[in-house]
Amino acid sequence: MAVLDEAAGLQCRRAQFIGGEPTLYPALGRLIEHARLRGFTDLEVYTNGTVLSRELKAAFARFDVDLAFSVYAARPGVHDAITGQGGSWAKTLASIRWALGEGLRVRASIVAMEANEDQVADTRRLLEAMGVSNVGADRVRGIGRGSREVASAAPMKELCGACGQGQLCISSDGQISPCVFSKFHPVGTREGGLTTAVRSGELQAFRAAARSSHSELRVREPVVAAAVECGPERPAPPCGPERPAPPCGPERPAPPCRPEKDPGPCNPERDPGPCRPETAP
Repeated sequence: MAVLDEAAGLQCRRAQFIGGEPTLYPALGRLIEHARLRGFTDLEVYTNGTVLSRELKAAFARFDVDLAFSVYAARPGVHDAITGQGGSWAKTLASIRWALGEGLRVRASIVAMEANEDQVADTRRLLEAMGVSNVGADRVRGIGRGSREVASAAPMKELCGACGQGQLCISSDGQISPCVFSKFHPVGTREGGLTTAVRSGELQAFRAAARSSHSELRVREPVVAAAVECGPERPAPPCGPERPAPPCGPERPAPPCRPEKDPGPCNPERDPGPCRPETAP
Protein backbone atom coordinates (compact mmCIF):
# COMPACT_ATOMS: atom_id res chain seq x y z
CA MET A 1 0.00 0.00 0.00
CA ALA A 2 2.88 2.33 0.74
CA VAL A 3 4.29 1.66 -2.73
CA LEU A 4 0.93 2.51 -4.30
CA ASP A 5 0.71 5.67 -2.20
CA GLU A 6 4.13 6.87 -3.31
CA ALA A 7 3.45 5.95 -6.92
CA ALA A 8 0.18 7.90 -6.84
CA GLY A 9 2.09 10.89 -5.49
CA LEU A 10 4.36 10.63 -8.54
CA GLN A 11 1.25 10.83 -10.76
CA CYS A 12 1.37 7.14 -11.66
CA ARG A 13 -2.11 6.08 -12.76
CA ARG A 14 -1.53 2.58 -14.12
CA ALA A 15 -0.62 -0.48 -12.06
CA GLN A 16 -0.18 -4.12 -12.94
CA PHE A 17 -0.17 -6.90 -10.36
CA ILE A 18 2.00 -9.73 -11.63
CA GLY A 19 4.04 -12.60 -10.21
CA GLY A 20 4.71 -15.41 -9.90
CA GLU A 21 0.96 -15.76 -9.54
CA PRO A 22 -0.55 -12.64 -7.91
CA THR A 23 -3.91 -14.27 -7.17
CA LEU A 24 -2.18 -16.45 -4.54
CA TYR A 25 -1.57 -13.33 -2.43
CA PRO A 26 -4.39 -13.15 0.16
CA ALA A 27 -4.58 -9.33 0.21
CA LEU A 28 -4.71 -8.73 -3.56
CA GLY A 29 -8.31 -7.56 -3.35
CA ARG A 30 -7.36 -4.97 -0.71
CA LEU A 31 -4.50 -3.70 -2.87
CA ILE A 32 -6.82 -3.31 -5.85
CA GLU A 33 -9.34 -1.36 -3.75
CA HIS A 34 -6.58 0.82 -2.30
CA ALA A 35 -5.22 1.59 -5.77
CA ARG A 36 -8.66 2.70 -6.96
CA LEU A 37 -9.07 4.92 -3.90
CA ARG A 38 -5.68 6.50 -4.64
CA GLY A 39 -6.76 7.45 -8.15
CA PHE A 40 -5.32 4.67 -10.30
CA THR A 41 -7.40 4.59 -13.48
CA ASP A 42 -5.97 1.46 -15.14
CA LEU A 43 -5.48 -1.70 -13.10
CA GLU A 44 -4.49 -5.05 -14.53
CA VAL A 45 -3.86 -8.45 -12.98
CA TYR A 46 -1.62 -10.77 -14.99
CA THR A 47 -2.66 -14.28 -14.02
CA ASN A 48 -2.83 -17.90 -15.10
CA GLY A 49 -6.46 -17.87 -13.99
CA THR A 50 -6.34 -21.21 -12.20
CA VAL A 51 -7.05 -20.06 -8.64
CA LEU A 52 -9.60 -17.25 -8.80
CA SER A 53 -11.59 -17.31 -5.58
CA ARG A 54 -15.17 -16.05 -5.33
CA GLU A 55 -13.97 -13.05 -3.31
CA LEU A 56 -11.30 -12.17 -5.86
CA LYS A 57 -13.76 -12.41 -8.74
CA ALA A 58 -16.05 -10.06 -6.86
CA ALA A 59 -13.20 -7.57 -6.42
CA PHE A 60 -12.27 -7.77 -10.12
CA ALA A 61 -15.87 -7.07 -11.12
CA ARG A 62 -16.46 -4.35 -8.52
CA PHE A 63 -13.33 -2.39 -9.35
CA ASP A 64 -13.40 -3.05 -13.13
CA VAL A 65 -10.00 -4.73 -13.26
CA ASP A 66 -8.39 -5.64 -16.59
CA LEU A 67 -7.18 -9.23 -16.78
CA ALA A 68 -4.27 -10.67 -18.76
CA PHE A 69 -3.94 -14.43 -19.11
CA SER A 70 -1.06 -16.67 -20.12
CA VAL A 71 -2.17 -19.32 -22.60
CA TYR A 72 0.43 -21.60 -24.17
CA ALA A 73 -1.46 -23.89 -26.51
CA ALA A 74 -4.76 -24.78 -28.13
CA ARG A 75 -4.30 -28.36 -26.94
CA PRO A 76 -4.66 -29.01 -23.20
CA GLY A 77 -1.86 -31.58 -23.13
CA VAL A 78 0.70 -29.14 -24.51
CA HIS A 79 -0.38 -26.29 -22.23
CA ASP A 80 -0.42 -28.49 -19.11
CA ALA A 81 3.01 -29.90 -19.95
CA ILE A 82 4.44 -26.36 -20.05
CA THR A 83 2.78 -25.24 -16.80
CA GLY A 84 3.51 -28.54 -15.09
CA GLN A 85 -0.05 -28.60 -13.73
CA GLY A 86 -2.60 -31.08 -15.02
CA GLY A 87 -5.96 -29.43 -15.71
CA SER A 88 -4.51 -25.91 -15.84
CA TRP A 89 -5.61 -25.37 -19.48
CA ALA A 90 -9.26 -26.01 -18.62
CA LYS A 91 -9.11 -23.77 -15.53
CA THR A 92 -7.45 -20.91 -17.43
CA LEU A 93 -10.00 -21.01 -20.24
CA ALA A 94 -12.86 -21.17 -17.73
CA SER A 95 -11.54 -18.00 -16.06
CA ILE A 96 -11.25 -16.25 -19.42
CA ARG A 97 -14.88 -17.12 -20.21
CA TRP A 98 -15.93 -15.82 -16.80
CA ALA A 99 -14.09 -12.52 -17.27
CA LEU A 100 -15.56 -12.01 -20.74
CA GLY A 101 -19.01 -12.77 -19.38
CA GLU A 102 -18.51 -10.09 -16.71
CA GLY A 103 -17.63 -7.54 -19.39
CA LEU A 104 -14.06 -7.09 -18.14
CA ARG A 105 -11.30 -6.16 -20.55
CA VAL A 106 -9.35 -9.31 -21.32
CA ARG A 107 -6.13 -9.93 -23.19
CA ALA A 108 -4.05 -13.05 -23.59
CA SER A 109 -0.37 -13.67 -24.17
CA ILE A 110 1.30 -16.61 -25.88
CA VAL A 111 4.99 -17.22 -25.30
CA ALA A 112 6.38 -19.29 -28.15
CA MET A 113 8.96 -21.88 -27.18
CA GLU A 114 10.19 -25.22 -28.44
CA ALA A 115 7.35 -27.09 -26.74
CA ASN A 116 4.55 -25.08 -28.38
CA GLU A 117 6.04 -23.48 -31.48
CA ASP A 118 3.51 -25.28 -33.69
CA GLN A 119 0.60 -24.15 -31.50
CA VAL A 120 0.81 -20.35 -31.69
CA ALA A 121 -1.54 -19.83 -34.66
CA ASP A 122 -4.10 -22.35 -33.38
CA THR A 123 -3.99 -20.83 -29.90
CA ARG A 124 -4.62 -17.37 -31.30
CA ARG A 125 -7.61 -18.66 -33.29
CA LEU A 126 -8.99 -20.44 -30.23
CA LEU A 127 -8.78 -17.31 -28.08
CA GLU A 128 -10.28 -15.07 -30.76
CA ALA A 129 -13.14 -17.54 -31.22
CA MET A 130 -13.78 -17.24 -27.46
CA GLY A 131 -14.05 -13.47 -27.83
CA VAL A 132 -10.55 -12.34 -26.81
CA SER A 133 -9.72 -9.66 -29.36
CA ASN A 134 -6.36 -8.67 -27.85
CA VAL A 135 -3.99 -11.62 -28.25
CA GLY A 136 -0.22 -11.06 -28.19
CA ALA A 137 2.64 -13.43 -28.91
CA ASP A 138 6.27 -13.18 -27.93
CA ARG A 139 9.34 -15.34 -28.01
CA VAL A 140 11.17 -16.74 -25.02
CA ARG A 141 13.73 -14.19 -23.89
CA GLY A 142 17.08 -15.24 -22.48
CA ILE A 143 16.49 -13.68 -19.07
CA GLY A 144 15.75 -15.39 -15.77
CA ARG A 145 14.15 -18.80 -16.35
CA GLY A 146 14.08 -18.06 -20.07
CA SER A 147 17.87 -18.38 -20.15
CA ARG A 148 17.43 -22.14 -19.76
CA GLU A 149 16.06 -22.24 -23.31
CA VAL A 150 17.69 -19.20 -24.89
CA ALA A 151 21.33 -18.63 -24.05
CA SER A 152 22.36 -14.97 -24.11
CA ALA A 153 25.55 -13.27 -22.99
CA ALA A 154 23.93 -9.82 -23.33
CA PRO A 155 20.70 -9.57 -21.30
CA MET A 156 20.09 -6.01 -22.50
CA LYS A 157 19.66 -7.40 -26.01
CA GLU A 158 16.91 -9.69 -24.74
CA LEU A 159 14.66 -6.84 -23.61
CA CYS A 160 11.76 -5.70 -25.77
CA GLY A 161 12.58 -2.00 -25.38
CA ALA A 162 9.38 -0.96 -23.58
CA CYS A 163 11.23 -0.57 -20.26
CA GLY A 164 12.30 2.89 -21.42
CA GLN A 165 8.72 4.12 -21.55
CA GLY A 166 8.05 5.30 -18.03
CA GLN A 167 7.51 2.18 -15.97
CA LEU A 168 9.06 0.55 -12.92
CA CYS A 169 8.88 -2.90 -11.36
CA ILE A 170 8.78 -3.31 -7.59
CA SER A 171 9.48 -6.90 -6.55
CA SER A 172 8.15 -8.57 -3.42
CA ASP A 173 11.56 -8.14 -1.77
CA GLY A 174 11.47 -4.38 -2.35
CA GLN A 175 13.95 -4.27 -5.21
CA ILE A 176 13.15 -1.68 -7.89
CA SER A 177 14.06 -2.41 -11.51
CA PRO A 178 13.15 -0.78 -14.83
CA CYS A 179 10.70 -3.60 -15.73
CA VAL A 180 9.84 -7.19 -14.87
CA PHE A 181 12.44 -8.49 -17.33
CA SER A 182 15.29 -6.27 -16.18
CA LYS A 183 15.70 -7.44 -12.59
CA PHE A 184 19.34 -8.07 -13.45
CA HIS A 185 19.79 -4.28 -13.25
CA PRO A 186 18.25 -2.90 -10.01
CA VAL A 187 17.92 0.87 -9.80
CA GLY A 188 16.81 1.25 -6.19
CA THR A 189 15.00 -0.25 -3.23
CA ARG A 190 11.66 0.30 -1.53
CA GLU A 191 13.51 1.65 1.51
CA GLY A 192 15.21 4.24 -0.69
CA GLY A 193 11.87 5.17 -2.23
CA LEU A 194 10.34 5.33 -5.69
CA THR A 195 11.05 9.04 -5.98
CA THR A 196 14.77 8.46 -5.56
CA ALA A 197 14.71 5.64 -8.13
CA VAL A 198 12.73 7.69 -10.67
CA ARG A 199 15.13 10.62 -10.42
CA SER A 200 18.28 8.53 -10.37
CA GLY A 201 20.87 8.81 -13.10
CA GLU A 202 21.09 5.02 -12.98
CA LEU A 203 17.53 4.65 -14.27
CA GLN A 204 17.98 7.27 -16.98
CA ALA A 205 21.19 5.63 -18.16
CA PHE A 206 19.50 2.24 -18.29
CA ARG A 207 16.58 3.58 -20.31
CA ALA A 208 18.94 5.22 -22.77
CA ALA A 209 20.88 1.97 -23.16
CA ALA A 210 17.64 0.01 -23.63
CA ARG A 211 16.46 2.38 -26.35
CA SER A 212 19.82 2.08 -28.07
CA SER A 213 19.75 -1.72 -27.92
CA HIS A 214 16.21 -1.73 -29.23
CA SER A 215 17.10 0.45 -32.21
CA GLU A 216 19.72 -2.15 -33.17
CA LEU A 217 17.15 -4.93 -32.81
CA ARG A 218 14.91 -3.20 -35.36
CA VAL A 219 17.42 -4.10 -38.03
CA ARG A 220 18.07 -7.69 -36.99
CA GLU A 221 14.67 -8.72 -35.60
CA PRO A 222 11.90 -6.82 -37.41
CA VAL A 223 9.09 -9.07 -36.16
CA VAL A 224 10.09 -8.68 -32.51
CA ALA A 225 10.66 -4.95 -32.91
CA ALA A 226 7.22 -4.47 -34.45
CA ALA A 227 5.65 -6.06 -31.37
CA VAL A 228 7.49 -3.92 -28.82
CA GLU A 229 4.39 -2.06 -27.67
CA CYS A 230 2.57 -5.28 -26.75
CA GLY A 231 5.00 -7.55 -24.92
CA PRO A 232 3.59 -10.03 -22.39
CA GLU A 233 4.49 -7.84 -19.45
CA ARG A 234 2.81 -4.72 -20.83
CA PRO A 235 -0.91 -4.02 -20.26
CA ALA A 236 -3.09 -3.35 -23.27
CA PRO A 237 -3.24 0.40 -23.94
CA PRO A 238 -6.51 2.15 -22.99
CA CYS A 239 -8.85 2.75 -25.88
CA GLY A 240 -11.73 5.16 -26.22
CA PRO A 241 -13.16 7.92 -28.42
CA GLU A 242 -11.15 10.62 -26.66
CA ARG A 243 -7.81 8.79 -26.79
CA PRO A 244 -5.32 8.61 -29.64
CA ALA A 245 -5.09 5.32 -31.46
CA PRO A 246 -2.53 2.91 -29.93
CA PRO A 247 0.48 1.65 -31.90
CA CYS A 248 -0.51 -0.70 -34.68
CA GLY A 249 1.34 -3.41 -36.58
CA PRO A 250 0.48 -6.21 -38.98
CA GLU A 251 1.00 -8.86 -36.33
CA ARG A 252 -1.04 -7.11 -33.68
CA PRO A 253 -4.82 -7.53 -33.36
CA ALA A 254 -6.87 -4.40 -32.75
CA PRO A 255 -7.47 -3.84 -29.01
CA PRO A 256 -11.01 -3.76 -27.65
CA CYS A 257 -12.68 -0.35 -27.59
CA ARG A 258 -15.43 1.05 -25.40
CA PRO A 259 -18.26 2.28 -25.09
CA GLU A 260 -19.76 -1.10 -25.89
CA LYS A 261 -21.74 -0.11 -28.93
CA ASP A 262 -21.33 -2.03 -32.14
CA PRO A 263 -20.69 0.57 -34.88
CA GLY A 264 -22.07 -1.92 -37.40
CA PRO A 265 -20.52 -3.15 -40.63
CA CYS A 266 -18.58 -0.71 -42.74
CA ASN A 267 -17.49 -1.15 -46.35
CA PRO A 268 -17.17 0.85 -49.57
CA GLU A 269 -20.54 -0.37 -50.82
CA ARG A 270 -22.48 0.78 -47.79
CA ASP A 271 -24.41 4.06 -47.78
CA PRO A 272 -22.79 6.21 -45.07
CA GLY A 273 -26.02 8.12 -44.51
CA PRO A 274 -26.79 11.82 -44.82
CA CYS A 275 -23.22 12.99 -44.20
CA ARG A 276 -20.96 12.87 -47.26
CA PRO A 277 -18.59 15.26 -49.04
CA GLU A 278 -21.11 16.31 -51.67
CA THR A 279 -23.93 16.96 -49.21
CA ALA A 280 -24.24 20.37 -47.62
CA PRO A 281 -24.27 20.26 -43.82
